[in-house]
Amino acid sequence: MKRCAPAVLRTYNYKKGIWSTGVPNHIKKLLRDKSTSPLCSQDESSLMSFFMARRNVPLKSIGTSVTKKTETSIASNSATKSFERQYLINYLYRHQAYGNVIKIAQNFLYTSIGSQRVLKQDASLPELKKFLLSLLILQRGIQLDQAMSDIIFQFLLTQKTMVVDLINSIFSKMVTMNMHGEAVYKWVKWMRLVNGHCEFTNYKENRIILRNFLSFMRQSNIHHDFLYYLKAVQLTQGPAIASQFATTLMFLLTYIRRFSLAKTIWSYKCEHNLPIISSDLTCILKTYCHMQKFSLVPQTYWKYPDAQHDQDQFDYLLVAHSKLHDWNALQQQFNALFGIGKLPSIQHYGILMYTMARIGELDSVNKLYTQLLRRGMIPTYVVLQSLLYAHYKVGDFSACFTHFELFKKYDIAPSTATHTIMLKVYRGLNDLDGAFRILKKLSEDPNVEITEGHFSLLIQMCSKSTNYMIAQELFNLMTDHYSIQHTGKSVAALMDVYIESKKETEAIALFERYVKNLSRRDGLISVYNKAIKAYIELRNVNKCEEIFHKITDLNLAVDSEFYKMMMKFLVILNRDYETALNIIDELVKHPVIKVDATHFEVLMEAYDKKSYRDGVINLYKIMSQNKVPANSKILYFILKAVTKKSLQNNEEIKETINMVEDIMKNAANGTLDVTYNKLHPSVMTWPMRMIVKHDSPQRALELYNQYNQLFFKKHEWVSTNNKFVMMRSLLVLLAQIEQWKDFETLFTKYMDRIENIENLPSSTTPNIKFRSLFSGLLPYKVNQLVAMNKINELPLLWKTLREKGFVLDNISWNSAVNALFKDSRTLSYGMKIVDDTLIHGYDLIHKFRLLTKLSEDTTHSTDKSWQTLEMKEKNTYKFQPKLYLKSDTYNSVMRHLDIYFDAIDDLKTLEDQIRDFISNYKYFMKDYLLKPRGNVSKWEQIEMRHSSFFKELRKSKRVLPASKF
Repeated sequence: MKRCAPAVLRTYNYKKGIWSTGVPNHIKKLLRDKSTSPLCSQDESSLMSFFMARRNVPLKSIGTSVTKKTETSIASNSATKSFERQYLINYLYRHQAYGNVIKIAQNFLYTSIGSQRVLKQDASLPELKKFLLSLLILQRGIQLDQAMSDIIFQFLLTQKTMVVDLINSIFSKMVTMNMHGEAVYKWVKWMRLVNGHCEFTNYKENRIILRNFLSFMRQSNIHHDFLYYLKAVQLTQGPAIASQFATTLMFLLTYIRRFSLAKTIWSYKCEHNLPIISSDLTCILKTYCHMQKFSLVPQTYWKYPDAQHDQDQFDYLLVAHSKLHDWNALQQQFNALFGIGKLPSIQHYGILMYTMARIGELDSVNKLYTQLLRRGMIPTYVVLQSLLYAHYKVGDFSACFTHFELFKKYDIAPSTATHTIMLKVYRGLNDLDGAFRILKKLSEDPNVEITEGHFSLLIQMCSKSTNYMIAQELFNLMTDHYSIQHTGKSVAALMDVYIESKKETEAIALFERYVKNLSRRDGLISVYNKAIKAYIELRNVNKCEEIFHKITDLNLAVDSEFYKMMMKFLVILNRDYETALNIIDELVKHPVIKVDATHFEVLMEAYDKKSYRDGVINLYKIMSQNKVPANSKILYFILKAVTKKSLQNNEEIKETINMVEDIMKNAANGTLDVTYNKLHPSVMTWPMRMIVKHDSPQRALELYNQYNQLFFKKHEWVSTNNKFVMMRSLLVLLAQIEQWKDFETLFTKYMDRIENIENLPSSTTPNIKFRSLFSGLLPYKVNQLVAMNKINELPLLWKTLREKGFVLDNISWNSAVNALFKDSRTLSYGMKIVDDTLIHGYDLIHKFRLLTKLSEDTTHSTDKSWQTLEMKEKNTYKFQPKLYLKSDTYNSVMRHLDIYFDAIDDLKTLEDQIRDFISNYKYFMKDYLLKPRGNVSKWEQIEMRHSSFFKELRKSKRVLPASKF
């Protein structure tokens, strides 16, 4: 049996049908050839002679010579079976004998009924396809048309799918032969014969008909001149067919999102007065919405009342009215849709509510919801989802929880999208523990699918808390426990957590581990983007350029984030602002990737750092011209630029106040093109500080209350303090207007919030972003303690902040020291801070100033001073202290120590105090005692009694032990 198996396999295709007994062995042997090479003329002649002789016609009419033996065989079995016919056609086609394929098909596929020649009923799809393809390959166009017409008329009623398959096969072959215009012409002609028309406006219903044509339209390597094709169809097949074909083209072009071409076809229909049907109107409205030509939507819609038969048209009208901020027209459209006297259904409410939610029209959504409840309607999933989404869009997160509970109240199952919104709510609140509770609910609900998107959101949340351990655990949980295959989305999210946690090398290791296993469709570009970000943080120019080249070599389709990373690379590492600006110019004109506020933000931030105010203003003009919505950071930069420029030109600050008010009001009522309707407090607080300084503190507070009323519907500032940045902004404002009691209350809440977050179950690693929470804030706290006579509380606060690892900037250190020295109760603690931390930096700075001065004077310069300066030049950062006593602070603390010593009447007590300070704060006291203290009344006596100590100290300029005093 085993010995026979190879022979059976070799002859399987040949043996699958039963051949006539009259087929001679030499023909059978020839037909066993499985190659694709062309037949030699002798073999081809033998085959054709034998099979053509087997037709049911007299032998003398065959026109070929056959042997006596062959005559006998034919006589015994003159009819060729359908299997033999199919096998022969397939064999000849495989060996590229296209002419003989046509010959066999014409002689064996057709039969005569009376005076008519018709196709046999057993004609199969493969042999018909090879027959037609052979006609096509040999460029026999008239015969091809006739054969296709025969097939359509004969098999349309019984085997329509086969007919359509044949048309699509021939069409695709013509496309591969670069006969694009002819292919389209034939497709339209034949599809009209099959369907009676060539107007297709529903891909799902006509998928079999349209799939090959749609694939042709999507081929990026082919230049499609659809307008030319349409003109050719109208010229040869008439305006009626051209109109139908134009409708199909418009539908498919919008289906594959080639809106500019769809608009071209629409223009052609309008210019040639071709009939406009419902699908045409829907497609052009969709096109105008995509192209953001919203003003054209209503006027086009009303121009064609006979084509208003599609519900989707209403959706595009709603979007257009909302984008135009024409709320009255939107409401009129809602009422006009249903006719006079008819009431909207719950479905209509859902459509309108979701449209309004998408554009952040919360008040309208709430009014519609109240209205449908008054009418006794029961909310549907779409209604509740719209309500939830509307509150999320405007940042009203607390209301999101209330409306999420409505799903349970009305017994409506929340979808995967609903839970995704709630995860985003927790992300907005930076509440990782709350997000974990949502994940737990999802895992317990068998009807809800947990996706990679859910885990990516959770992992991304860890970047805010820099909790890389939990992020990695979530990633492992997703892949191991839930068996969700990772893509670039989740890998990039995890990389971002490592980058934000200052673990760039771990992010790069993650990149190198997963990049080889990800495909283009898996979001490969996302992990490349994060790799660029990591190398930017590491200041590695070469590696960034290497990745840019790799992306180019792989021909990866880049996205918006890629251009943002490229701009960061140019601005941060290369300081190439001009090229970064050119990228923005390119993105503004880009046909696919849409420029957004984050691209402008990169360059604006760079301009802001170098105080290039005109650059910031010009960028904002570009945004306005191209209708790019601004985010809060953009508004912050533009307000800062305008204010600074006004102050430089000695202009009044009132212009800034008016500008702030306009921005607030327009953002609140939806007439300002912003990404987020609720303005971030930082947009307001910086100009407010300028208003405090240059106008009136009370005016600044009124402006803040106005902001609070517009966006939080509250009069009290306490309502906005749910985020650190909001609390910081308000603390600064309260300090600026010297409302110290309110400042103290809010500062206590600030500290409590930090402690609460640090004690959460998810806080398994320290949040490094918290380290800067007091940077720039401590000077205001110091001022509050001084103003309320509570400076004695500063030492404990200072100790707590240092133990917790918070970064305290040099201004904060100097501010604290200055205040501590002013109060005798805390002076010694101030001296300890100076002695431990600040005096060394002060001495180092002044030492290098002196060396620089001496090096310029050749009479006093030494080799040692030159060597020291060279060391500093080689390693600038090592010799540039981050913390140091500023000169004005130095003078202040010296003066206050003078005052402290001058207040001591008893000489012995004064000596003991000085000795005690020398013992405990030797470095600071060394500096203090280098010069006689003329402001201390008993100092001359101190100098006389300890002259040897002062002489040695001022000569050596070194620390001396207290025992020598």
